Amino acid sequence: MLGIDPYYFSINRKMTAAFGTLFNELAVPRFDANGTFTELLHVPISYGPKERVEAKIIDDPNIDKASAVSPLPRLSFEMGNPFYDSARAMNPTQTMAIMKDPVTKNYKQQLEAVPYNFPFTLWVYSKTLEDANKIVEQIFPMFRPTFPLKIELVPEMNITMNVPVILNSVIKSDTYEGDFKGERRAIIWTLDFTMKGYYFGPITEEKVIKFANVNFYAPTVVNLLDGVGNSVPIDRVTSQPGLTANGQPTTNVALTIPYQQIDADDDWAYINIVYGHLANN
Repeated sequence: MLGIDPYYFSINRKMTAAFGTLFNELAVPRFDANGTFTELLHVPISYGPKERVEAKIIDDPNIDKASAVSPLPRLSFEMGNPFYDSARAMNPTQTMAIMKDPVTKNYKQQLEAVPYNFPFTLWVYSKTLEDANKIVEQIFPMFRPTFPLKIELVPEMNITMNVPVILNSVIKSDTYEGDFKGERRAIIWTLDFTMKGYYFGPITEEKVIKFANVNFYAPTVVNLLDGVGNSVPIDRVTSQPGLTANGQPTTNVALTIPYQQIDADDDWAYINIVYGHLANN
């Protein structure tokens, strides 16, 4: 119905992978009672909703059972529903990227990207307040409230953008089993983010216009009442690139090689020829 060939730039997957990469190197330093450093504990991260990890914590507070869920502390994240961002909208007919095809010599082009906001939620889980603080204090200072994240969005057109990642809100909660006097199971920080990304339309291939032939009439007398007047014989103007066999730009049509052999990125000159009535003026 849209009249386009199928295409796919895997934007959702790239945005998700890029967001997760921001936090995949967090670690918690551990010290003994004397304040001596003992180990650096890597904090694992996975994609999935909070409920899946939280259910595992309540079912097995010490994370002792064999499971795909790693011990605490850990992180998880999930992408919400992308929505259109009209504040960043550009002219929809404007060309965003142009690239020359080395085989066909034609030019590939892509129209202006469509701005969308991608909501993400990051959860930080820990059994102790100290470990949770060590994690979030490595995150908060990096967002003021925006962090620029460089992502290769459309490699076919060499489109790489700095996508702003905005920290919108932070909530801390304690998870218990049973009443308030029950054993504390986990401390959970909920961090809401927005990535200001884009979706992209199809890549189209266009031939380069190398020869223009314009025919027109020039009225000699115009009746201002009805706009009807006598016209002189038709005039014609042609325009084409000019390039000698030695690769030098020229405006002489007798010296140029055929325009079909001239590439758009060659160092050529314009050859404009006027025929008819205008040529005598």
